[in-house]
Amino acid sequence: VCFVRVELEALGFQLNPDEANRILMHCNAQPYLLQMFAGNLLERLLTARRKGAFTLPIVVDRATVDSVYNDPQLREQIHRAFKITLDLDARFSVIANLLAVHAHRNGTRSPLTESELFEECRQTWPEGFADTALADFRELLSELEHLGILSPTDLRRGGRTLRSHAVLQSMGPRAQLELALREVRNL
Repeated sequence: VCFVRVELEALGFQLNPDEANRILMHCNAQPYLLQMFAGNLLERLLTARRKGAFTLPIVVDRATVDSVYNDPQLREQIHRAFKITLDLDARFSVIANLLAVHAHRNGTRSPLTESELFEECRQTWPEGFADTALADFRELLSELEHLGILSPTDLRRGGRTLRSHAVLQSMGPRAQLELALREVRNL
């Protein structure tokens, strides 16, 4: 996020560290998502600067960051980026969607053990996970962790969760996730 702050400061805008960290969290620290967010933020800031009198530096406040984050077009772009990542392997989508539905029901900090998650995956899409051994499943979980979708295994709580609330929001509403899980049976 340092690059966002430096670039904005060069253009006469000041982004405080708290807002920079919120942007980082909203974008799940993914460079592509950060670029989309920063581009949208800069467009809004330049438009606002052209419309009125100002003194430099212009401070980027929380309301401005929130307005960018809540922009429906940007949220759809972020959702599509997550979907592209999950579509790398259809099993990724099933795993993440199951964890997302679980998070909607039980909260983002409520984990599923790897064996519970594996069993739910096998029940949801038997054909897709028929040839997946538990060791292979753990490798899929590791890949999803490296892609920024899952958090590391939480040894205290004994399981897996999505990386953050921002990931959950980026995946879409619960009804959409449940529909995707029902439709996977048709693959």
